[in-house]
Amino acid sequence: MNVDPLITSLPGKTDKERRTIRARAEDWVADGSPEQQEAGRKVLDAFAQLQERESASDPVSKVENAFARMPPSHFEVSLMQVLLDNPGATSTALTEAIGWQDKAWQLHFGKIGWDRQDYLWPAPWSKVRNEPFKAGILADYDEATSGFTMKPDVVAGLERIGIKAK
Repeated sequence: MNVDPLITSLPGKTDKERRTIRARAEDWVADGSPEQQEAGRKVLDAFAQLQERESASDPVSKVENAFARMPPSHFEVSLMQVLLDNPGATSTALTEAIGWQDKAWQLHFGKIGWDRQDYLWPAPWSKVRNEPFKAGILADYDEATSGFTMKPDVVAGLERIGIKAK
């Protein structure tokens, strides 16, 4: 059973495709013929090596990879774009810039990084609440001004995929 072409294609696979391939390989190892078990182990080893390479990459490449694996929706692009165009703005100002009310921007923006944290880095721990600060995955927060600014590595990674300040 030749799984080499499959292994070669792994870096270009989406998150969903990777989960499917990994599950199939795990099934082969657990319940397959000796040939399938060997192929499954080979695929799982390739996944381990790929994960090691991806986690060791520089932060800008991590951002590029995260958004290549999980392309942002138009909605997510608009949430990131408003911050790129208004660095240092408060959540209220960013929410108003989108045409919403209250602080809805921060809630939705935080989900963008949270959904991709497996490819990026963990959320910093909130100093105010006893939980991860999800918006902090992609942006820095200034407590003195209550302003958000996209992290420099995130800005550079987003530019690689065509999302940049206007």
